[in-house]
Amino acid sequence: MATLETNTDTAPCKPQRWNDTKQAQFMALLAETCNVSHAARATGMAVSGIYLRRKSHPAFAAEWDEALATGYALLEAELLHRAREGGQEEVADKDGNVTKVRKISDQLGLSLLKLHMDHVAKIRAMRAALPSEVETNAMRARLVASLDKVKAHQRKAQSQYGAYR
Repeated sequence: MATLETNTDTAPCKPQRWNDTKQAQFMALLAETCNVSHAARATGMAVSGIYLRRKSHPAFAAEWDEALATGYALLEAELLHRAREGGQEEVADKDGNVTKVRKISDQLGLSLLKLHMDHVAKIRAMRAALPSEVETNAMRARLVASLDKVKAHQRKAQSQYGAYR
């Protein structure tokens, strides 16, 4: 998971024109960080412009939702891992002695989880409501069988009573 840096390279800058490369970069960063503002600034785009694009381009909004859901899942997994395993880092003192220190810096992750919790829950609910491939194939087979019965009935009626129109 990427760390959010606060250096001047990702500071707000003059917005640039939107293109497929910028969209791919934005979506990758959004999935990696769950942070819209950071992803926008890092791709050289204005945050307000990103939100306007989301509002006016349904395909972009759908890709945004998927990137956010992916990032949320990654963040969830990382925080669960830290909760179970503990986040530790090695720290060297001035004499070079290395000790392990428990790293407790999950506030940003927790804030992001809380920020996106409702939205991601809706995305997950929509996914769960969609039929599986097996269910879709079964529905398709039932529909084809029903249509075949209708066609057979029509052929039988035509042969018995002649063409009707």
